[in-house]
Amino acid sequence: MSSINPSFKKSGKSVSESPIDPVRIASQILKGDKASLSRAITFAESRKKEHQEIANKILEACVANRKPEKSHSLPSRRIGITGYPGAGKSTLLEALGLLLVHKGASVAVLTVDPTGLRTDGSILGDKTRMNELSKHPSAFIRPSPSSKSLGGVTTSTYTSIQLCEAAGYEWVFVETVGVGQSEAMVSLMSDIVCLLLIPGAGDDLQGMKRGLMDMVNVLVINKSDGPNIEQAKQTAQHYQQALGWEVLNKSSVTHPHSVIHRVSATSGEGLSDLLDWLSQWWESGLQSGAIHRKRDVTIDRLMTIEASLLLKQWMDSVIDVNSPDWKQAKRNLLEGNQVLPTALKPVVESLLSKSKNS
Repeated sequence: MSSINPSFKKSGKSVSESPIDPVRIASQILKGDKASLSRAITFAESRKKEHQEIANKILEACVANRKPEKSHSLPSRRIGITGYPGAGKSTLLEALGLLLVHKGASVAVLTVDPTGLRTDGSILGDKTRMNELSKHPSAFIRPSPSSKSLGGVTTSTYTSIQLCEAAGYEWVFVETVGVGQSEAMVSLMSDIVCLLLIPGAGDDLQGMKRGLMDMVNVLVINKSDGPNIEQAKQTAQHYQQALGWEVLNKSSVTHPHSVIHRVSATSGEGLSDLLDWLSQWWESGLQSGAIHRKRDVTIDRLMTIEASLLLKQWMDSVIDVNSPDWKQAKRNLLEGNQVLPTALKPVVESLLSKSKNS
């Protein structure tokens, strides 16, 4: 049997050359089509400008065609999950996701694939780690290539969140590779941030930056089962003494505040209480306006980041190292006559002036 020719043509046009219709893809996403959602996220994550433009058009079409009653509502709960490698983030996410879908909710999980730099992301890897959840019709699991971003969370992740919300997912979880500088980004994009630890991690407090703890809403001590139970209790006490946070109880579920909680993702112990706390925190923040205020700050910050990237791209495209202004600035620096900001100021002013007049 002859092999299928990859350049097979239908009606005189290559299948691979069929035009991309952002409006049609958006229509499919709004209907909950997972393949179209995955395709849109692939465009959003691409470094190619034309792909990012397609992703923007898809998202704009989703917004333009969504149901009127959803136009001014917050469509989903955004939950950030971070923690050291080996803490069981994927196992916890699958357990929480299964609890939610069995209650009738829809769940999207955006995970950072640490092998993304080589493979450009692999759906297979995440479906292997969340095998049962990935099969559920109300769940969507998508890896994001970590690329050059520490922790893997970038502005494209925010676009992916928006696309998942457009598809109707009520809970969107964002999982990072591990604890690093980019946890500021996952905190920015999430309504609630969970830091996952394991029993015996109490000593890690010394190595944690205070800034990281300021971003976290709940410390989740996973693997609190079997012979680990006593050690898990001691770890919870260490954090309680150091941070002044309470261990999760009925009072903190009714009136949510930052807490420490022990769970076992494998046995299910403590997961329902954690889910109740997450729900109550979000509802409380929604009623008080805290969620809206945080998302307002998120937009300001993301706009600043994106504007900086666009300006850098523009600068890279217009800088001419052979121009008279550049050569003069270089001479001034080599001769020690000026400091770097002073030398470059006329170069930048010249570029801005040319841009304004063009």
